[in-house]
Amino acid sequence: MNKLLNYLIRIDELAADLYSQAVGAGCEDLNISELFRCLQKSRIKNRDTLAAALKDHCAAAPSLSSAPFTKQLKEECSVVFNKAAAFTQNPAPTAKELLEFTIEIELTCPGRRYSEAVDALREGSRTFISVAAGTQWRRRLLESYIINSREYTTHLRLFQELPRIWTENLLVADDSAATTTLLADTLSGEGSVYTAGNGVSAMDKLNEKYFAAIISDVSMPLMGGVDLYRSAEKRYPGIGRRFIFFTDTASMEDIDFFKINKINYLPKPSPIIDIRRAVLKVLGDIK
Repeated sequence: MNKLLNYLIRIDELAADLYSQAVGAGCEDLNISELFRCLQKSRIKNRDTLAAALKDHCAAAPSLSSAPFTKQLKEECSVVFNKAAAFTQNPAPTAKELLEFTIEIELTCPGRRYSEAVDALREGSRTFISVAAGTQWRRRLLESYIINSREYTTHLRLFQELPRIWTENLLVADDSAATTTLLADTLSGEGSVYTAGNGVSAMDKLNEKYFAAIISDVSMPLMGGVDLYRSAEKRYPGIGRRFIFFTDTASMEDIDFFKINKINYLPKPSPIIDIRRAVLKVLGDIK
């Protein structure tokens, strides 16, 4: 098991180093630079969790035969490791080259075998849930950056064919059935979407289960979005960072409230890709 964890940590370190270089290479494209920064942060968090498990001698998942799996992982990843070593010595890799190599890492052995191992570890110990969640999140984040590019159509299909290893719960609070339907369809790939028609119903759902992201309108019957935020934050301190306000009725006072409390805010309507990225950002920040 120690060897397996060490190889998984090695994959995270390799990827984090590459993404660190990519942040600088993609600096002229702020969106790409932010993508690499988020990917690097996720890999570092996964590495730290795995390293802590290694230090604590965390029990292996019973469904994972670590000896042959580790050997296969080492053999299949060695080619990518060697390629990465040569690639990172390139004095000036372009942002496009770095993005393509990033996709290769996530889709080929380092990504697939890593995911298989993490999924098996998660089934055997709750220690690895955050690693599984972070791995699933990285896939969805990369998808959101290539979904509108014909150049990456094949890669997008391959990402979508990968088995899901973690599912988050998302809550949409809005009194417009058209909006809740739109958001439920838009965000179905990011997790299981629950809906509420007002703040009271939304608060009831928050009391029932954990939601990784809450997307709320401001103006709703019984309890508006701002009051929902205040009630939720009072009962569950820190939950505010998981809120995204999606509304066309925000007053200047509401917008000032969002800014003061550093709450995510999107105007209604917004492009679907912006909605997805806003949710992915929240999911990434809590990993």
